[in-house]
Amino acid sequence: MNPVELWRVTGFWMPFGRIERQLHFNMRTNGKGSIARREKKPRKYCRKWQLRVSVGKNPKTGKYQTKARNFTGTYQQAQLAMRDFIAELSGLSMVIGDGSNMGILAYIEPYTVSRKNSGKVKQSSLKKEIWNLKAFARAIGEEKPVASIKARDIEKIFEEMRVGNTPSGKPASGTYLSGIYSSLKAFFAYAYKQGDIEHNPVLDVERPSADTKPKRALKRSEIASLLPQLDPRNRFEYGIILIICCGLRRSECTDALVDNVSIDDATLEILDSKTDNGIRVIPLVAFALEATKQRIEQIGSDLAFFDKPMSKDIHLMADESGRSVTPHHFGKWWQENRERFGVSLTLHELRHSFSSLLGSSGVSPKDIQELMGHASPDTALKIYTHTNTENKARALDSVFDSVLGTNSN
Repeated sequence: MNPVELWRVTGFWMPFGRIERQLHFNMRTNGKGSIARREKKPRKYCRKWQLRVSVGKNPKTGKYQTKARNFTGTYQQAQLAMRDFIAELSGLSMVIGDGSNMGILAYIEPYTVSRKNSGKVKQSSLKKEIWNLKAFARAIGEEKPVASIKARDIEKIFEEMRVGNTPSGKPASGTYLSGIYSSLKAFFAYAYKQGDIEHNPVLDVERPSADTKPKRALKRSEIASLLPQLDPRNRFEYGIILIICCGLRRSECTDALVDNVSIDDATLEILDSKTDNGIRVIPLVAFALEATKQRIEQIGSDLAFFDKPMSKDIHLMADESGRSVTPHHFGKWWQENRERFGVSLTLHELRHSFSSLLGSSGVSPKDIQELMGHASPDTALKIYTHTNTENKARALDSVFDSVLGTNSN
């Protein structure tokens, strides 16, 4: 196949003499596929599935063919895996031929497929990673060939982003640039492994220093004052309850489904978590359980008004028509309304309030990690050490106040 024919079939250009790798051509798929249980359990409790996708009739045998893949996880995760499986069968699983001349934005697509197929990164983390890469691509030029990007180019872009060359027009923080640095490092490591660059340029760039401000947290008395003000029938205020009582991230609040709740067990199941098994189960304290009951009842009432059936696939933060709010919209609402609740903290700081409360109450670092969904135990250990140091300081102050008071008498 000559380069012109290859380009027509795949959309990738490859010069003569560079047909060195295995080619992965498009495979036609039919329908949305099917997900079959591999365990004799109700769907809610089943964790073993087989993904099946029809790929049409075999021209040699005349028989219809089906591609299958086993998967372990929840049904919702199996649905996500099915979409990835179909995309993998329908598209290219790797860069074809010489990708060194591809623009950085175009190169992000096969990189994304590779990261998904590796199973080494959570979907939420991958979304953030792709967001970082696209922000960098916009800054340096989306058509700039991957192989032409040098360390000095990356350093220059970082300098420009620090002074406001960002999608928002605001100067980028060191923490934000540090995240982009990590994403670029993995991205160019992939390009190097593919043989499309001779050296990873990020290795010659100094990582931007994180300048994250110390996280604030609500005190116990402030949490006790805020919670009674929140009305769980309001989807936004219910989301705040989930953050404070369950430690959820904003995206986890907006993604949570009615099906993820077990009223009988008083638990909330969070999918696509950063924990090892990708799932974490959070016990619902009495206040959060009652709020959840009220929220589900309100959802049913709202849907009935619009003559829509109640479904377990409805989001807990859905509006009257059954559509969920986006994480960005949730954050914007809180920014505009937090003052009327007497709070100035961000959503992330509210989540930090939950972890600080756990640490100050003596909850173990391992339990904090699992409840918060931290990928590393180091984060939970820092929270635990910090809050317990504060507790010890207060205890010592109390002791010496007593001693000094006795001496003064």
